[in-house]
Amino acid sequence: MCSSDLGVTVIDHKKNPRTTWHNLKPIAMLNPCIVAPGEVKLSAEKSLNLRYRLVIHDGPVPKEVVARAAKTFARD
Repeated sequence: MCSSDLGVTVIDHKKNPRTTWHNLKPIAMLNPCIVAPGEVKLSAEKSLNLRYRLVIHDGPVPKEVVARAAKTFARD
């Protein structure tokens, strides 16, 4: 049985381009994308790889688990 407090925490990797996040509650989607405060230059010779780690939870956000996941993800 799931609670009504389901959620997903998205951890952005430090090597991704700097972004701002938006998530409209009525749409309720998980859609990482670049919403950059400035220009992001792409090259035909080099691919753009975006990395995210997801923590899926049933109930309130497990802050200690998320902090630990973010810390280990930053080492990658």
